[in-house]
Amino acid sequence: QVYKPVNRNLDHILKPFKTEVDKLSADPFDDQLMEDFQIYIETCRNLLSQAQNRFRSVPNPANVAGVAAHLYYCLNHVSDGLEELEFFTLNYDDSCLHTGHELFRRASGLRREVQHEMKKMI
Repeated sequence: QVYKPVNRNLDHILKPFKTEVDKLSADPFDDQLMEDFQIYIETCRNLLSQAQNRFRSVPNPANVAGVAAHLYYCLNHVSDGLEELEFFTLNYDDSCLHTGHELFRRASGLRREVQHEMKKMI
């Protein structure tokens, strides 16, 4: 009820990231490419909001407390990463893009741990 929909939303956020950055890297000063990247960020924000609401909708059972903790940190990393990416669209500071990438990388690692732990429970 909770973990699969949240995982699906995370998948829709994290998987296209590299492709979206690659498209933008063709010319970050191109208005259309930047607008497309901003649409990606906004879509991700909506997906993240849905995932966070779903995650908070039901108390976590004690037997999945570790999984819940990893998922909580994963959602936080995605949120912080999106904030950094949005900063990049405002100031073109590459460090924001790199920080966003690193936060997404960490979120992906936590997501893999969640998936691994969930498979062990089934």
